Amino acid sequence: VQTNTKVIERCILMTTDPGDLVLDPTCGSGTTAAVAEQWGRRWITVDTSRVALALARARIMGARYPFYLLADSRDGQLKEAELTRGAPSSAPTRGNIAHGFVYERVPHITLKSIANNAEIDVIWEKYQDLLESLRQKLNDEENKNWQEWEIPRSDEKLSMGGKVFHEKWWQQRIARQ
Repeated sequence: VQTNTKVIERCILMTTDPGDLVLDPTCGSGTTAAVAEQWGRRWITVDTSRVALALARARIMGARYPFYLLADSRDGQLKEAELTRGAPSSAPTRGNIAHGFVYERVPHITLKSIANNAEIDVIWEKYQDLLESLRQKLNDEENKNWQEWEIPRSDEKLSMGGKVFHEKWWQQRIARQ
């Protein structure tokens, strides 16, 4: 199937770093190779159809990719410092392409980074009081004793007043997430 470049881009950015190797065993029109090239990934693409390979070759060879700075250049050092929010390197530069390029970066989000995020507790506490008051009002309106995990997704069987609190509660719950 033909896949939107944004879908391929998201998959590549979530799972690889610049310089990593991307394998596309079903080349098609070369979308994966084009996106990998754009984001500084090495790539290998394979297909049984000569037509598909010719299409991909024409697409990749005719594409215009964004300009990247050499990591081993003064401009590259400055851009690298900007991206990493650090001090620029004072190492001498030689313009050696073997040192690679300075690429845009997308942070990898892992369960570890989420678990170690100190702001999660702040966000949780910010919404918890509001959610508790809305849950209490919903329980009072419906004459129930629902815990947070018991509140239904649908408001079909609720009274008119309960529907209002139910909708507000789910909006705040989603905002907290």
